[in-house]
Amino acid sequence: MPPKFSVSDLLAGPAAARFLDGFRPISCGRGEVLAAGEEGEDGVFVLLSGRLRMTLEGDEREIALVDFRSGDMFSLHAGCRIEALEKCELRIADIATFGEKLRDHPDLALALVSILGRTAASFLATIRDLMFRDVRGRIARFVGDRAGPSGELESSVEEIAGFVGASRQATSAALNALIREGVIERRRRGVYRIPDPARLATVVGDGRGRPSAV
Repeated sequence: MPPKFSVSDLLAGPAAARFLDGFRPISCGRGEVLAAGEEGEDGVFVLLSGRLRMTLEGDEREIALVDFRSGDMFSLHAGCRIEALEKCELRIADIATFGEKLRDHPDLALALVSILGRTAASFLATIRDLMFRDVRGRIARFVGDRAGPSGELESSVEEIAGFVGASRQATSAALNALIREGVIERRRRGVYRIPDPARLATVVGDGRGRPSAV
């Protein structure tokens, strides 16, 4: 089995300065766009701190594909929008410079495989949801996946809509239906709780095999 390689470990170690030589420092505030999914954008980013979200935008809605966290790397020319969810510190290099880093740090490929695997898994989960679950089932899965140990989730309707790939109106209507049915409990504005995980799992399971209604 190949040894595990962590970009975070590299960035925290004595070789960090040499590794990041040739990268441009970038700071992003919450809501700032790092990449807009347009042609001509090039390069690779390394996220030192904060969180980024990649989304795919259509004419009337957008869908969240994956969140990046500290230590992640990815391409800027993926054709998707990348936005800061909080204050972020990054380093960006062109493809040629990043290729040199790969030659100097061949174990970096192991970290890239891990990041690409997690990204692909997130993409496939999104595709599966859109094909086989209606909005109600997609919301149930999102809440179940994101809730903490206490069964609570803090999220806006806009954020949920982005992850389930539905309009804000359709998301709000489906979320309110789940609340009326007792599947999800609204504790206060933007905070939800799962009163019965088994019942929520049943709703998620009910969405399998049905074409999306939205």
